[in-house]
Amino acid sequence: MLYEFRLPEAGSTEVAMLGWEVREGDRVAADQVVCRVLAGKAEVEIRCPQAGVLLKQVARIGDQVRLRQLVAILRPEAQSLQTHGLALPSVRKLASELKVDLSAVKGGGPGGRITEEDVREAQKSLPELPVLKRPEEQAPAPQPAPAPEIPPERSLTLDDPALALPPEQPTAPLPTASTAPPAPPRPAEIVEEKPTPGLAIPAAALTAIGVPETTPPPTHPEATPPDEERIAFMGPRKRAAERLAHSWKSIPHAYGLAEADVTALRNLMRELQPEAHKKGCDLSELAFVVRALAKTLHECPDFNSHMTEDGHGIVFKRSCNIGIAMTVGHAPIVPVLRDAQKKDLWTLASELSKLPARARDHNIPEAELHGATFTVTSVSSAASNLVLPVILQPETASLGVTKAHERAVVIGGGIHSRWRMNLGLSYDRRCHDPSHAAAFLSALARRLEAPRSLA
Repeated sequence: MLYEFRLPEAGSTEVAMLGWEVREGDRVAADQVVCRVLAGKAEVEIRCPQAGVLLKQVARIGDQVRLRQLVAILRPEAQSLQTHGLALPSVRKLASELKVDLSAVKGGGPGGRITEEDVREAQKSLPELPVLKRPEEQAPAPQPAPAPEIPPERSLTLDDPALALPPEQPTAPLPTASTAPPAPPRPAEIVEEKPTPGLAIPAAALTAIGVPETTPPPTHPEATPPDEERIAFMGPRKRAAERLAHSWKSIPHAYGLAEADVTALRNLMRELQPEAHKKGCDLSELAFVVRALAKTLHECPDFNSHMTEDGHGIVFKRSCNIGIAMTVGHAPIVPVLRDAQKKDLWTLASELSKLPARARDHNIPEAELHGATFTVTSVSSAASNLVLPVILQPETASLGVTKAHERAVVIGGGIHSRWRMNLGLSYDRRCHDPSHAAAFLSALARRLEAPRSLA
């Protein structure tokens, strides 16, 4: 008796299969995690309540699986596993390949040892698994009407009998134009000629004389080598990949670089940390960057804009809705801080400090992931010195920020230790000129170098 394992409740009526934790032929314990699925933006572990041997993985990686849909087929585990130890490793390997449960095989060798012949005989007695078809395979596509049969093409030589002339027959005198009766209409003939090398016969001409249009043979995906693994993009990762590819192809990117001295900013952060703890938030460098950016966008409104749908104009936005690019698990997301120009440093710091936990708990509504007028990508890794993000259409610019680094800087002829932050601006060359981008970066750096004006 086989056990059909169907998708249990996973928080969504339809999920995407991310991967399997067990292979076909492996034993599965009761309540063991057998696969991982993507339900909305959450990765969920799926457990099987039945112990047994996994015979077939019905759902494949990348498939969309609905609630109660068949996921796998198992053979329930037998109570006694004593015979499992009476088999050589080669026999166990054969049993795994043939999907045979050794606990259900009676050994015919010396001392009850299971042999390869016992495994092959047991494999013959296994019930045939049902043939499962995908929905698109269940309804066959309508077949086109059969084309007229055309004689096969063959090569001819000069001495071929097919080219021999028929024997001469006595012929009557040719009628003149005045005496010849009108010739009866001849039925249309279909003649297939071998195309001359280097020439192509138009498909319309072939169709006009009744020759069916040929279609190229179907292409099959390239087989994956055994030392590789292919993982299809799904869910948020797939949507992000499509959006980034479209933005990269349609927007002519240009770049600007600047460096800000944030030594005073870091000193102010240490000074304000006790107050931040009282307010229950984390005062970070990014909070100062967003606060300075909102003020700079108000000063340079052409960067707080969207490109029109037809690409022939620009729309200035009065509200600074700043997107914060981040990645949580497999999901790259861009939550939006709306009306950032109206919020003080502490409000921005509080909202930013709560974003990672909200993203991990999938507690960010869909409405908060759209509508950014400008996006910031902050990389906290100490190994990163430059970030030039892709502009997310229809935005016209995007800022990349690195973690501040301590460097030796020459000031007034002397060498001093200062904290420096790199700013990378990606901008749409159709909308902004290099001189305007340089002015924007300079204004942003000046605000970061005067942090008390931001507090």
